[in-house]
Amino acid sequence: MINKPSDIPHASSEAAGRFRYECTPEQHKIKKSAVEFAKKELTDDVVQRDQEGVFNREFWRKCAEYGIFSMGLPGGYGDIEGLDFENLVQFIEGLGYGCRDNGFVFAVSAQILTIEHTIAKFGSNKQRSMFLPKLCSGEWIGAEALTEPDSGSDVFNMRTKAEKCEGGYRLSGSKCLVTLAPIADMFLVYATTNSDLGKWGLTTFVVERSWSGVVAHPANAKMGLRTVPIGEVSFEGCFIPETHRIGREGAGFSICSVSLELERCGILAGQLGSMERQLEETISYAKETHRFGKPIGSFQSVSNRIVDMKLRLETGPD
Repeated sequence: MINKPSDIPHASSEAAGRFRYECTPEQHKIKKSAVEFAKKELTDDVVQRDQEGVFNREFWRKCAEYGIFSMGLPGGYGDIEGLDFENLVQFIEGLGYGCRDNGFVFAVSAQILTIEHTIAKFGSNKQRSMFLPKLCSGEWIGAEALTEPDSGSDVFNMRTKAEKCEGGYRLSGSKCLVTLAPIADMFLVYATTNSDLGKWGLTTFVVERSWSGVVAHPANAKMGLRTVPIGEVSFEGCFIPETHRIGREGAGFSICSVSLELERCGILAGQLGSMERQLEETISYAKETHRFGKPIGSFQSVSNRIVDMKLRLETGPD
């Protein structure tokens, strides 16, 4: 019978041991602080909101007040000293453990990793001071506008164009499957400024929702993560001032590649935290629930499934 999480065996092969990641005491402390914050402040009737697909703005405000949207950024934006990327991922994992709203944790991760860190890394000092304070304070919600209806896995085959004009650019096209698009205040948009160069003709822009020609469409219906609105945004001759171009013309591919690498390393950390919580609750349930005079955890068909959950949590899908 399984009594506690530590009773479930770890993968013991040499390869598993070689790639196993061990947290430092400081990272455990950071993760614990996230769990405590989430359990205290990010709790409500998430089942009802999930059924209705409602995003919790009050949660967003509390995260901003706590300083979550400033974590890992350069000094001057409420930076927590020593919170590098690995520590940030540990904090996000803790949020996922403590907050039962998986969609909300996904949304928080998306803004931090795809918007804020991209601007912090590639924006000018003036652009950082223009955009980051509004994002970190919760005044703005940001969305990365990358995917297009006809691009799919060929992500850099973009048709959205930004044509040079006096004082800036004219943006035309549409983006789909944009996390937070229906409620976003700004978009980090990747568009082509020179179609002859292919992916090397892509450029990155900050586009504000309030501008003429920006249309954010209603949220898409989804099977999961229903509390984070995801949808389409279109641009109809929207004027972008020169000040809102991130990096030089043609740098969009390089910027996006770095952003995607960062996102893929951290965006699902919150889901790992959720899996960890679910595993612990499953073990408790298996101990406390009795059938035929025994805890159901003593039945092999149940214990096998719990072991599979543990292995999936530690090693990922096959």
